[in-house]
Amino acid sequence: VPVPCAPPAVIGLAAIRSRVLTLLDTALIAGESKADSQLMAIISIDGHGYGLALEWVEDVIAIDGFGAVPAGLTGAWAQLADGM
Repeated sequence: VPVPCAPPAVIGLAAIRSRVLTLLDTALIAGESKADSQLMAIISIDGHGYGLALEWVEDVIAIDGFGAVPAGLTGAWAQLADGM
């Protein structure tokens, strides 16, 4: 469902398993062109659900906390990342 007056990176809202998610275009957030994706990673931050639009997925792993941002991360992603 589109969200009126939302920033361009907010694709819309979706309900998955009775939870409302805010869908975000991570490419636009990082200053790249709009993502052409059919994939979504679902994350939870402080009890809020988000769906991150993805163009591709290389691997899926479970993490326990955040580590340092890799030295090779460049551009807008380096400015946005607090940890990985």
